[in-house]
Amino acid sequence: MYETVTVDDALARGRRMVNYPVTVMLFLLVIASFLVVFLLQLPLWLLAVTVPSAIALPWLYWSFMITRWRLWAFENVRNVQELKKRAIKEKLIWADGKFFEKTEIRSFAEKEKWADLQSKFKVEDIFHDDYAIPPETKIYYSKTKSSWEVILGIGLFALGVYFFATNGLEMGACVCWIAGVVIAVVGYRQLKNRDAQITLSNEGVTTSELPFCGWGEISNEDARVVRIGRTHNTYFVYTCFTNENKISINELGVSQAGLEKLLRVYRGRFNRKNDNKNNQF
Repeated sequence: MYETVTVDDALARGRRMVNYPVTVMLFLLVIASFLVVFLLQLPLWLLAVTVPSAIALPWLYWSFMITRWRLWAFENVRNVQELKKRAIKEKLIWADGKFFEKTEIRSFAEKEKWADLQSKFKVEDIFHDDYAIPPETKIYYSKTKSSWEVILGIGLFALGVYFFATNGLEMGACVCWIAGVVIAVVGYRQLKNRDAQITLSNEGVTTSELPFCGWGEISNEDARVVRIGRTHNTYFVYTCFTNENKISINELGVSQAGLEKLLRVYRGRFNRKNDNKNNQF
Protein backbone atom coordinates (compact mmCIF):
# COMPACT_ATOMS: atom_id res chain seq x y z
CA MET A 1 0.00 0.00 0.00
CA TYR A 2 1.53 3.32 -1.12
CA GLU A 3 0.08 6.21 0.91
CA THR A 4 1.37 9.02 -1.28
CA VAL A 5 -1.87 10.98 -1.84
CA THR A 6 -2.34 14.13 0.23
CA VAL A 7 -5.63 15.02 1.86
CA ASP A 8 -5.99 18.05 -0.42
CA ASP A 9 -5.43 15.93 -3.53
CA ALA A 10 -7.94 13.31 -2.38
CA LEU A 11 -10.61 15.93 -1.69
CA ALA A 12 -9.97 17.60 -5.04
CA ARG A 13 -10.42 14.27 -6.81
CA GLY A 14 -13.61 13.69 -4.81
CA ARG A 15 -15.05 16.98 -5.98
CA ARG A 16 -14.21 16.18 -9.61
CA MET A 17 -15.39 12.59 -9.37
CA VAL A 18 -18.53 13.05 -7.28
CA ASN A 19 -19.70 16.54 -6.32
CA TYR A 20 -19.29 18.36 -9.62
CA PRO A 21 -20.98 15.67 -11.76
CA VAL A 22 -23.85 15.36 -9.27
CA THR A 23 -24.43 19.13 -9.29
CA VAL A 24 -24.39 19.34 -13.10
CA MET A 25 -26.63 16.29 -13.50
CA LEU A 26 -29.13 17.60 -10.96
CA PHE A 27 -29.32 21.04 -12.57
CA LEU A 28 -29.67 19.75 -16.14
CA LEU A 29 -32.17 17.00 -15.32
CA VAL A 30 -34.44 19.26 -13.26
CA ILE A 31 -34.42 21.91 -16.00
CA ALA A 32 -35.07 19.21 -18.62
CA SER A 33 -38.01 17.82 -16.63
CA PHE A 34 -39.69 21.24 -16.62
CA LEU A 35 -38.94 21.88 -20.30
CA VAL A 36 -40.39 18.55 -21.37
CA VAL A 37 -43.64 19.18 -19.51
CA PHE A 38 -44.10 22.79 -20.66
CA LEU A 39 -42.82 22.53 -24.24
CA LEU A 40 -44.86 19.41 -24.96
CA GLN A 41 -47.80 20.92 -23.06
CA LEU A 42 -48.15 17.87 -20.90
CA PRO A 43 -50.27 17.83 -17.73
CA LEU A 44 -48.57 19.66 -14.86
CA TRP A 45 -49.10 16.70 -12.54
CA LEU A 46 -46.35 14.92 -14.49
CA LEU A 47 -43.87 17.20 -12.71
CA ALA A 48 -44.58 15.11 -9.62
CA VAL A 49 -42.95 12.24 -11.55
CA THR A 50 -40.27 13.97 -13.62
CA VAL A 51 -38.77 16.13 -10.86
CA PRO A 52 -38.29 13.29 -8.34
CA SER A 53 -36.80 11.20 -11.16
CA ALA A 54 -34.41 14.03 -11.99
CA ILE A 55 -33.31 14.05 -8.35
CA ALA A 56 -33.10 10.27 -8.03
CA LEU A 57 -30.64 9.77 -10.90
CA PRO A 58 -27.87 12.04 -9.50
CA TRP A 59 -28.48 10.48 -6.10
CA LEU A 60 -28.00 7.02 -7.60
CA TYR A 61 -24.79 8.18 -9.27
CA TRP A 62 -23.57 9.56 -5.94
CA SER A 63 -24.42 6.32 -4.14
CA PHE A 64 -22.14 4.31 -6.42
CA MET A 65 -19.33 6.80 -7.01
CA ILE A 66 -18.89 7.92 -3.41
CA THR A 67 -18.08 4.33 -2.48
CA ARG A 68 -15.43 4.14 -5.17
CA TRP A 69 -13.91 7.44 -4.03
CA ARG A 70 -14.11 6.52 -0.34
CA LEU A 71 -12.21 3.24 -0.79
CA TRP A 72 -9.56 4.81 -3.03
CA ALA A 73 -9.05 7.87 -0.81
CA PHE A 74 -8.86 6.15 2.56
CA GLU A 75 -6.56 3.49 1.17
CA ASN A 76 -4.08 5.94 -0.35
CA VAL A 77 -4.14 8.79 2.19
CA ARG A 78 -2.11 8.47 5.38
CA ASN A 79 -3.98 11.00 7.55
CA VAL A 80 -7.41 9.40 7.49
CA GLN A 81 -8.67 11.30 10.56
CA GLU A 82 -8.15 14.63 8.83
CA LEU A 83 -9.51 13.28 5.56
CA LYS A 84 -12.74 12.09 7.15
CA LYS A 85 -13.32 15.34 9.04
CA ARG A 86 -12.75 17.50 5.98
CA ALA A 87 -14.70 15.22 3.63
CA ILE A 88 -17.74 15.51 5.90
CA LYS A 89 -17.41 19.30 5.97
CA GLU A 90 -17.18 19.44 2.18
CA LYS A 91 -20.32 17.28 1.86
CA LEU A 92 -18.44 14.54 0.07
CA ILE A 93 -19.46 11.99 2.67
CA TRP A 94 -21.86 12.05 5.59
CA ALA A 95 -21.13 11.45 9.26
CA ASP A 96 -21.42 7.87 10.47
CA GLY A 97 -25.00 6.84 11.15
CA LYS A 98 -26.62 9.64 9.15
CA PHE A 99 -29.45 8.67 6.79
CA PHE A 100 -27.60 9.64 3.61
CA GLU A 101 -24.50 7.74 4.71
CA LYS A 102 -26.66 4.62 4.73
CA THR A 103 -27.66 5.20 1.09
CA GLU A 104 -24.14 4.50 -0.19
CA ILE A 105 -24.25 1.41 -2.39
CA ARG A 106 -21.49 -1.10 -1.64
CA SER A 107 -20.93 -4.59 -2.89
CA PHE A 108 -19.95 -7.35 -0.48
CA ALA A 109 -16.30 -6.99 -1.53
CA GLU A 110 -16.44 -3.22 -1.01
CA LYS A 111 -17.91 -3.66 2.45
CA GLU A 112 -15.09 -6.07 3.30
CA LYS A 113 -12.48 -3.65 2.02
CA TRP A 114 -13.97 -0.75 4.01
CA ALA A 115 -13.97 -2.92 7.13
CA ASP A 116 -10.28 -3.67 6.60
CA LEU A 117 -9.50 0.04 6.28
CA GLN A 118 -10.96 0.75 9.73
CA SER A 119 -7.65 -0.29 11.30
CA LYS A 120 -6.08 2.88 9.86
CA PHE A 121 -8.25 5.01 12.14
CA LYS A 122 -6.48 3.51 15.17
CA VAL A 123 -3.24 5.22 14.12
CA GLU A 124 -2.74 8.93 14.82
CA ASP A 125 -2.31 11.28 11.87
CA ILE A 126 1.17 12.48 10.99
CA PHE A 127 1.70 16.23 11.18
CA HIS A 128 2.95 17.85 7.97
CA ASP A 129 4.16 21.38 8.58
CA ASP A 130 3.65 24.17 6.06
CA TYR A 131 6.75 26.35 6.22
CA ALA A 132 5.04 29.06 4.18
CA ILE A 133 2.94 29.83 7.27
CA PRO A 134 4.86 32.18 9.61
CA PRO A 135 5.14 31.75 13.39
CA GLU A 136 2.31 34.27 13.77
CA THR A 137 -0.63 35.19 11.54
CA LYS A 138 -2.80 38.25 12.07
CA ILE A 139 -6.28 38.25 10.52
CA TYR A 140 -7.94 41.59 9.77
CA TYR A 141 -11.23 42.77 8.36
CA SER A 142 -11.34 42.12 4.63
CA LYS A 143 -10.76 45.39 2.79
CA THR A 144 -12.53 44.04 -0.29
CA LYS A 145 -15.67 42.99 1.62
CA SER A 146 -15.73 46.24 3.58
CA SER A 147 -15.37 48.32 0.41
CA TRP A 148 -18.27 46.49 -1.22
CA GLU A 149 -20.40 47.12 1.87
CA VAL A 150 -19.71 50.83 1.60
CA ILE A 151 -20.61 50.79 -2.10
CA LEU A 152 -23.78 48.80 -1.40
CA GLY A 153 -24.79 51.19 1.36
CA ILE A 154 -24.28 54.23 -0.87
CA GLY A 155 -26.24 52.51 -3.63
CA LEU A 156 -29.18 51.78 -1.32
CA PHE A 157 -29.17 55.36 -0.06
CA ALA A 158 -29.19 56.63 -3.68
CA LEU A 159 -32.07 54.27 -4.45
CA GLY A 160 -33.96 55.79 -1.52
CA VAL A 161 -33.36 59.25 -2.97
CA TYR A 162 -34.77 58.06 -6.30
CA PHE A 163 -37.89 56.64 -4.62
CA PHE A 164 -38.35 59.93 -2.74
CA ALA A 165 -37.95 61.99 -5.92
CA THR A 166 -40.46 59.91 -7.88
CA ASN A 167 -43.02 58.92 -5.23
CA GLY A 168 -42.42 61.22 -2.29
CA LEU A 169 -41.76 60.12 1.26
CA GLU A 170 -42.84 56.49 1.47
CA MET A 171 -41.84 53.28 3.22
CA GLY A 172 -39.52 52.15 0.38
CA ALA A 173 -37.45 55.34 0.53
CA CYS A 174 -37.16 55.21 4.32
CA VAL A 175 -36.09 51.56 4.32
CA CYS A 176 -33.42 52.22 1.66
CA TRP A 177 -32.10 55.23 3.58
CA ILE A 178 -31.88 53.42 6.90
CA ALA A 179 -30.40 50.22 5.43
CA GLY A 180 -27.98 52.19 3.25
CA VAL A 181 -26.68 54.27 6.14
CA VAL A 182 -26.28 51.28 8.46
CA ILE A 183 -24.49 49.13 5.87
CA ALA A 184 -22.22 51.97 4.71
CA VAL A 185 -21.27 52.98 8.28
CA VAL A 186 -20.51 49.36 9.28
CA GLY A 187 -18.42 48.88 6.14
CA TYR A 188 -16.58 52.16 6.66
CA ARG A 189 -15.74 51.34 10.28
CA GLN A 190 -14.40 47.95 9.27
CA LEU A 191 -12.45 49.54 6.44
CA LYS A 192 -10.75 51.96 8.84
CA ASN A 193 -10.18 49.36 11.54
CA ARG A 194 -6.50 48.42 11.49
CA ASP A 195 -6.56 46.11 14.51
CA ALA A 196 -6.09 42.37 14.07
CA GLN A 197 -9.36 40.60 14.89
CA ILE A 198 -7.74 37.18 15.33
CA THR A 199 -4.07 36.42 15.97
CA LEU A 200 -2.92 32.83 15.64
CA SER A 201 0.60 31.78 16.56
CA ASN A 202 2.69 28.77 17.47
CA GLU A 203 1.87 29.55 21.11
CA GLY A 204 -1.86 30.19 21.06
CA VAL A 205 -4.77 32.45 20.10
CA THR A 206 -5.66 36.10 20.75
CA THR A 207 -8.74 37.94 19.47
CA SER A 208 -9.75 41.59 19.50
CA GLU A 209 -12.21 40.86 22.32
CA LEU A 210 -10.53 38.01 24.20
CA PRO A 211 -7.09 37.74 25.83
CA PHE A 212 -4.36 35.31 24.84
CA CYS A 213 -5.03 31.62 25.39
CA GLY A 214 -2.30 29.03 24.88
CA TRP A 215 -2.76 25.87 22.85
CA GLY A 216 -2.30 23.86 26.03
CA GLU A 217 -5.52 25.36 27.39
CA ILE A 218 -7.43 25.29 24.07
CA SER A 219 -9.63 22.46 22.84
CA ASN A 220 -12.20 21.86 20.08
CA GLU A 221 -10.84 24.61 17.84
CA ASP A 222 -12.61 24.68 14.49
CA ALA A 223 -14.05 26.80 11.69
CA ARG A 224 -17.73 25.99 11.72
CA VAL A 225 -20.72 27.00 9.59
CA VAL A 226 -23.88 27.70 11.57
CA ARG A 227 -27.11 27.74 9.58
CA ILE A 228 -30.21 29.56 10.79
CA GLY A 229 -33.04 29.26 8.31
CA ARG A 230 -31.77 30.34 4.90
CA THR A 231 -28.81 32.27 6.26
CA HIS A 232 -25.50 30.89 7.42
CA ASN A 233 -22.51 32.32 9.21
CA THR A 234 -19.00 30.96 9.57
CA TYR A 235 -17.40 31.11 13.00
CA PHE A 236 -14.05 30.45 14.56
CA VAL A 237 -14.91 28.46 17.67
CA TYR A 238 -12.64 27.21 20.42
CA THR A 239 -12.82 26.34 24.09
CA CYS A 240 -10.33 28.07 26.39
CA PHE A 241 -10.29 26.20 29.68
CA THR A 242 -14.07 25.75 30.08
CA ASN A 243 -15.27 28.82 28.16
CA GLU A 244 -16.52 28.30 24.61
CA ASN A 245 -15.70 31.27 22.37
CA LYS A 246 -17.24 32.03 18.99
CA ILE A 247 -16.02 34.71 16.58
CA SER A 248 -17.67 35.39 13.22
CA ILE A 249 -15.22 35.38 10.30
CA ASN A 250 -17.71 36.39 7.60
CA GLU A 251 -16.22 39.88 7.36
CA LEU A 252 -12.61 38.84 7.86
CA GLY A 253 -9.90 38.25 5.29
CA VAL A 254 -9.82 34.50 5.75
CA SER A 255 -11.96 31.68 4.39
CA GLN A 256 -13.24 28.68 6.32
CA ALA A 257 -10.74 26.41 4.57
CA GLY A 258 -7.93 28.89 5.12
CA LEU A 259 -8.66 29.18 8.83
CA GLU A 260 -8.89 25.40 9.19
CA LYS A 261 -5.44 25.05 7.63
CA LEU A 262 -3.95 27.65 9.98
CA LEU A 263 -5.48 25.87 12.98
CA ARG A 264 -4.07 22.51 11.87
CA VAL A 265 -0.58 23.93 11.39
CA TYR A 266 -0.38 25.89 14.63
CA ARG A 267 -1.92 23.08 16.66
CA GLY A 268 0.46 20.61 15.02
CA ARG A 269 3.51 22.75 15.77
CA PHE A 270 2.51 23.07 19.41
CA ASN A 271 1.90 19.33 19.78
CA ARG A 272 5.21 18.51 18.08
CA LYS A 273 7.06 20.90 20.39
CA ASN A 274 5.45 19.31 23.44
CA ASP A 275 6.20 15.79 22.19
CA ASN A 276 9.86 16.72 21.73
CA LYS A 277 10.01 18.11 25.25
CA ASN A 278 8.45 14.96 26.71
CA ASN A 279 10.85 12.73 24.78
CA GLN A 280 13.80 14.49 26.42
CA PHE A 281 12.78 13.25 29.86
